[in-house]
Amino acid sequence: MENAKIRITMNMADNSQGKIKNIIFMNHSEELIDLYVDNDSALTIVSANFAKALMPNIKLNNSSRLSINKWNFIDDDSQRLGVVIGDVRSDFDYSDKNMKPQIEAPKSEAMDKLNNMIGLKKVKEQVLEFIKLNVVNQKRKEQDLDKIHTSMHSLFLGNPGTGKTTVARIIADILYQKRVISKKDIVEVSRTDLVAEYIGQTATKTRNVLESALGGILFIDEAYTLVSGSNNDYGQEAIDEILKFMEDHRSNLMIIFAGYPNEMQKFLKANPGLKSRIPNIFDFEDYTSDEIVQIGLTYLKSHNYIVDEPYYIASIKSYYDRENDNSNGRWIRNINEKIIRAQSLRIAEYSKLDVKVLQKIEKEDIKKVVGMEEVAIDDDAYAKLDSLIGLNKVKKQVSRFINMSVVNKKRKENGLSTSATSLHSLFVGNPGTGKTTVARILGQLLYQKGIVRKSSFVEVSRSDLVAEYVGQTAQKTREVLESALGGVLFIDEAYTLSSGGNQDFGIEAINEILKFMEDHRDDIVIIFAGYTKEMNDFLKANSGLTSRIPNVFDFEDYTEDEIVQIGLLDLKKRQYKVEDEKMYGKILKAQYMLTNDHSNGRWARNINEKLIEIQAERLANNIDVMDNPRNLQIINNNDLLEFKKVNNI
Repeated sequence: MENAKIRITMNMADNSQGKIKNIIFMNHSEELIDLYVDNDSALTIVSANFAKALMPNIKLNNSSRLSINKWNFIDDDSQRLGVVIGDVRSDFDYSDKNMKPQIEAPKSEAMDKLNNMIGLKKVKEQVLEFIKLNVVNQKRKEQDLDKIHTSMHSLFLGNPGTGKTTVARIIADILYQKRVISKKDIVEVSRTDLVAEYIGQTATKTRNVLESALGGILFIDEAYTLVSGSNNDYGQEAIDEILKFMEDHRSNLMIIFAGYPNEMQKFLKANPGLKSRIPNIFDFEDYTSDEIVQIGLTYLKSHNYIVDEPYYIASIKSYYDRENDNSNGRWIRNINEKIIRAQSLRIAEYSKLDVKVLQKIEKEDIKKVVGMEEVAIDDDAYAKLDSLIGLNKVKKQVSRFINMSVVNKKRKENGLSTSATSLHSLFVGNPGTGKTTVARILGQLLYQKGIVRKSSFVEVSRSDLVAEYVGQTAQKTREVLESALGGVLFIDEAYTLSSGGNQDFGIEAINEILKFMEDHRDDIVIIFAGYTKEMNDFLKANSGLTSRIPNVFDFEDYTEDEIVQIGLLDLKKRQYKVEDEKMYGKILKAQYMLTNDHSNGRWARNINEKLIEIQAERLANNIDVMDNPRNLQIINNNDLLEFKKVNNI
């Protein structure tokens, strides 16, 4: 239509489209609307002239679209055009951005829901960018312009409970509102919805699901389960069908593949054709303990529960930090449900259940679920350290190490710069010098001082890190490292990881450890322990080790007097006692001078084993003596003399 003059009101017919070059609206009545565009109609106006500015001049409803290049007012050009957009699927475009229409539009609940989600800052930014690009593409399509060649297919990577499904539903709502997709409801499926039990049925089953999602979004949860690793698995048939469908219907379907990060990377590697077809990757990071607490409180408030917030926050944060659970929002929902259950069981016997009682969650309800930390916070780890025999140099090092860590923590909390020191350490010394014992005490001290968030102490050796076959060691090592996150990992005889040369799988373990140390430098303390010479060779095996392990604790051999003290303490722990401690001391010292065994405390314990065997042989030949419990405990002088004779001392 070239020119039109509307005296009262213009109403677009349902499901109609039109273009008007020039139109004049003559209406002056406040009670009438100049133009209605309704019911899936679309109208383009090059130039519109209005007799009077009204609120509204124009009303759009039911997925209608209006585009005006320019407009003016016959009475007064300074007035503003009034536009009411009645539903989120309707759209008003105007070319001259200098014009400032007065627009009333419904708020997008989906966008509000996205913005109100706790955490997920990176994902929110990615979603907004994704929406903008696809809206621009839709606008180009509506204006008969070439679309940008981009696919909507996406990868959602993240641990359970990080909001992947919720965000997918929100994206579907927004894209539907923006007319990028024609279906509002998202189709959510998993392996069982796609894979059949018998040969040839999977392709049909998968195709039916894909066709049901055309025009909208298909969300495949735990998509990696489609690949089991077996050539006979029907999951591959589903993937092949999906790949073909993605190519044939790329502009009319969005597929979201969701799952855990590591498993999804393997999934992509197993199917090279997938990666090139899925350009959009959304990384759903784990929630922090602060965000977990916020999610928990929001949940309780939405269910009309009242809780002591400071106590809840402190308890849940502490519990979450020491739990090795990556289920995020799912974890806190389960915890809250357990707390609510504990509260319900507590009040069930009350004679009167008023609103206040029904709403109030007491500290004891939380405590019943969260429990107490296994290692008492007031357990005196320093006293344990001081009670150890010898190790004076190491004790001083531990004290300096802890003091420095505490000061750095306080400086960081107060926004001050901290010395860039790592907590990773090297424990060098001969066997039996207390390396493992001191490591456990150090871990307890670090936890008590709040330097590490978990009291866990993971103790491993080469066999726990190195696998038998190529490619398995990195994964095995990573699993151990992840289990120690937040606490202390103690690698005993660490030098054995590099003892086999460059072709040894141990090198693969070292490389994985180095990467993990860098990626999680503030959330794990790794202690590498072993003999002095061998550990020096170990450091030379990889230049990156020395710079990452600044703390060296030197465990010196015990003196002869300390060996005697260790021996006597060991017997006491086993509920034995020597008849003559001086004689015992002389024999141990004499034997220690003759031996080349530098296993220190271990050597003393082995000597005690031999003495106990001699005592047992003596008692076995005199059954009557065993009736007296004291005789079962005493290692007498004859036993000591027999040991001396056997060992030519």
